Amino acid sequence: MFAVVGAYLPELYEPRVRCTGAAVGYNLGGVLGGALTPIVATALAEHGGRVPWGVGAYLTGIALFSLGCFALLPETRPVGAVAVEPVTG
Repeated sequence: MFAVVGAYLPELYEPRVRCTGAAVGYNLGGVLGGALTPIVATALAEHGGRVPWGVGAYLTGIALFSLGCFALLPETRPVGAVAVEPVTG
């Protein structure tokens, strides 16, 4: 996964803000995923009894949400330039 992130994230932004956009997106995702998941999972495990089904449901929900977000990302493959005729007159 990490190999494609370095190539794909910068392609989502225009060149003027490419470095900032990729860095903020990657690091904000790391903070939210790395900080909130253990807190929520611990709370769900404490209230779940012997079998922490809530943790499994939470992780499944996050995985499905991530898959949905990935499916909505734009295609970044280069497309051919459209020929534009100059305006005369």
